This record gives sequence, C-alpha cells and structure tokens, in this order.
Amino acid sequence: MIHHLVQNESRNNLIATKVAEALEQNRFPLLVSDRKDHLELLEQLVKKMSPDVEIVVLEGTLTNKQRRGSLARIAELRLTKKRVMLMATASLIGEGFDLPELDSLIFATPLSFEGRLVQYAGRIHRESEDKKSAQIIDFVDSYSAMFLKMYRGRISTYRKMGYRIHEDERLLGPLALYSRSRPTLVNP
Repeated sequence: MIHHLVQNESRNNLIATKVAEALEQNRFPLLVSDRKDHLELLEQLVKKMSPDVEIVVLEGTLTNKQRRGSLARIAELRLTKKRVMLMATASLIGEGFDLPELDSLIFATPLSFEGRLVQYAGRIHRESEDKKSAQIIDFVDSYSAMFLKMYRGRISTYRKMGYRIHEDERLLGPLALYSRSRPTLVNP
C-alpha cells in the first residue's frame, strides 16, 4: 500500500507544492519519508518548483562521515543565507539528531506510532535564535481506512503537544497543516 502512496503523482506534487510554500516563507524545512526512492522523487519535484533551493538528503546508504559532511554543508549554506532544506529517511532523524534551526516538519509518508511522532516533532521544537514558530505539515490519505485511522491518531498527538490544527479548506480531506506557536522564540 505504501508503494502506491509514494508513487501517487498528484500527492507528490501536493507535497512538493507545500515544501515550495514553506521555502517561500523563509522556513527551514525537514521533509521525512520512510522510503529513499520517495525522497529522490520529491527532490526532483521540489527542484522544479524551487530551482534556487539547496537540498541536502540524508539516507541510510551514507557513511557517518558523509552524514557529518552533509550537516556541515547545511551550516555553510545557512551562513550564506541561501535557501536550504533537508530531506531524510525517518531512521536518520531519530535519537541524537540535532539541527535546532529547523522550523518545519513535513511528513511525506504516514506514521502511526505516537513516540516516533513526538520524537520527530522534537527536531523542530528546539530553540534557535531566528526561529519564531514551528509547524508540521501532514497529509491525510483518506481513501484508506488504515491511513485514516493513523491520521486520527496523529491528530490526537498533535493536540497533546499543543498544536493548533488548520485544515486547508481547498483540500479538506487530503491535507491538514499543523502549526504550533512558539511565543518564547519571537524576537522582541
């Protein structure tokens, strides 16, 4: 079922569009997928929509040295004020991953385990000098009872974490946008 989901052209275009919108808002997004081939496909789509963005991809075949090099590259790009985003397989942003400047989390594949969701959301909750707010963009795949049940579980978890839920009225059903204000991070 996931194979069909990640190959869905209109869904992938929607994800890439939401990434492009986040980049236009000068956000520093992290896009997460469980599938390396999905990241490759989304990278191509985002590049078409935002050709000036630098995309750094972290996936399981990279050595630890390559991963450290990728994170160093992000730091260099951010210093030059270039638009940059990170795409990663879910397994690489778990425990020990630290990039406090991230302010947007985009789930390209659904997940159901509350602990993973909280852990991944923690990647954008870290305080950083220029961060004003954190947001999660999540896609509702309502055509499948299993995916819909997973979505309902995520909604409950987002509420527990203090997120306000905003559904895109143009896409009610296929997309929900979650944002969590971080007033302690607003610059005076």
